[in-house]
Parts: sequence; structure tokens; C-alpha cells
Amino acid sequence: MAILLGAFLIQGIVPGPDLLDPAKHLTLTFSFVWVIVIANIITVAVCFLFLNQLAKITFVKGAFLIPFLLLLIYLGGFTVKNSFGDMILVLIFGAMGWLMIQFDWQRPPLLLGLVLGTIAERNLFISMRAYGTEWLMHPGVIIIGLLILGAIVYSLLQIRKERARVAEGGSETAMDVQMTVVLKPAYRIIFALFWVAAFGYVLRETYWEIRPMEEQAALFPIIVGIPGLALAVLAFGREFFVILRSGAAQANPSGTTPSVEPVVIRRAVSIISWTLGFLLAIWLIGFNIAVPLFEIRLRREMGDQHCLDCDSLGLFLRSVRSCPPPPFP
Repeated sequence: MAILLGAFLIQGIVPGPDLLDPAKHLTLTFSFVWVIVIANIITVAVCFLFLNQLAKITFVKGAFLIPFLLLLIYLGGFTVKNSFGDMILVLIFGAMGWLMIQFDWQRPPLLLGLVLGTIAERNLFISMRAYGTEWLMHPGVIIIGLLILGAIVYSLLQIRKERARVAEGGSETAMDVQMTVVLKPAYRIIFALFWVAAFGYVLRETYWEIRPMEEQAALFPIIVGIPGLALAVLAFGREFFVILRSGAAQANPSGTTPSVEPVVIRRAVSIISWTLGFLLAIWLIGFNIAVPLFEIRLRREMGDQHCLDCDSLGLFLRSVRSCPPPPFP
């Protein structure tokens, strides 16, 4: 964006209302729009052309993908502020996502909140300063609110229909059982209670600490925190009453206790250990040495007998040559 603005200024074009003035640079603005449209059409066409080849990526062995993906994840977290604490934060959110998979919680709302939260808060502050509460009655806001409400109702109807189909004897389209490691219902209650405590803490800090100093700054956390706390309490109550209503005989009419296959536990422990070990190696010896060593060791662990070939090692050494030094002082 900075390069584009600099190019405008070099050509004598001042970014602003002049770009929408028909007598000045409106044609240039429309040319940008058409470039974006045509670029998207070309991108979609190329993706459809190579769709079969792109689908073969799913058959790539994990020994090749895991080191590269972990490198991108840790490197992306570190380069934001060049802080090792950000990498620990990445690990914490990764653990939170894994727990949400285990307890069948939806991850997209959390991701959307993290991405759009700052934008929504800034625009809410601007709208309240400019229009007060009158902006809620604008037609565009009402239409967007109705669309959101319709999406929520549709999702609830779909969930209810799916449960009715399963109750009639249909197959449940749930997540892969092999991904489930934590089966005890008590952990589901603890996880729901964690979110209750998190939203309660946010509301407490907002109302008693932030609101007396700056009322406008406390508006968005209160608007988000109150329904968030209500939904967290609802989830906690649902998990709690499910355990109270369901006994061992009702949950398992055959008398068998659900268990996790040992291979599933070993796989989960192995992945967690490799992830933590890679982070520890980065902290001790830095990216430049930890990445190739991690790649070689992981490929040997997964049964690749040709992991020490010069081409593979040279490729990884060249890829991490520009990586940052060890994050510790």
C-alpha cells in the first residue's frame, strides 16, 4: 500500500476524493477495479486447470509437510514483533484450537473475532461519536442485522434437523473419531467453565477498571462480553445437565465404556512432543540450526531412510539462511 501511494504521488495523483471525481481520476479508479476482477477470474481459471494436480498435495507425506508448516507458524508469530513471547502465544492458541476440536466447539467464530474485532471496535467508536445510537436505524444496518439473524436461525434449524435425523437411526456426521483423545465429560464442563471465567473477567475489568476512565473504550467489550458470557453460561449449563441426565447405562446400553485406541494417544502425544520440542530447539539454538535438524530427525522418525540426502539438507539450509537469530538475549 505504501508503494502504491508513493507511485501515485510520483505521478502527481493525490490519493483522496480526486480518485472518485469524474473530471479527474475516476477512470483510473475503475481500471483498478477491472484489474482486480480480471485477476480473480484468471486465478480461478488457473486453479480449475490445475485442480487435479493441486489435490495431490493431500498425498504428500507428513514428514515433508510438518517441518515446513511448523516453520511458517513459528516464524510468522516471531516476525510480528521479533518477540519469543509471541511464539508462546501461538502455542497457547494452538492448544486452545486443539481443545476446541476435542470438545466439538466451533473455531471459525473465534478466528473471525480475532481478525475482525479491532475493525469492528474502531468503526463502532466512529459511529457512536458521529451518530450516537441513530446509526442502528440506518437501512444498511437493519439489512445486515436481518441477514445475521437469518443465518443464526438457519444454523439452529440445520442442527435441529441433524439431531432429529440421528435420533431416527441415521448416521451421525461428526468429526473423525480418531481425532478424539479426551472423552471424559468432566473435561467438557471444565472447558466451558474456562470460557465463563474468561468472559466474566473481561466484563469485570471493563466495568470496574476501564469504564470509569473512558466510557467509550468500555462500550465494545461490554457489547461483546455480555452475550459471550450468556452463551458460555448456556454451554456450561448444557454440559452440566447432560451429565446429570445421562447415566452409564443410558450412555452405553451395551455396557461398554468408550475408550481411546492406544495408537491415537501415541499419535497425539507424539505430535505435541514434536511441536514443543521444535519450539524449545528454536529457543536454544535458533531457527538456522533447529529447522534442518528438526526436519532430518522427524523424517527419520517417520520411516524415511533417505532423509540425509544432500539435496534435502541443502534445500532446508538455504530456506532458513535468512531466518532470524535465536530469540533469547
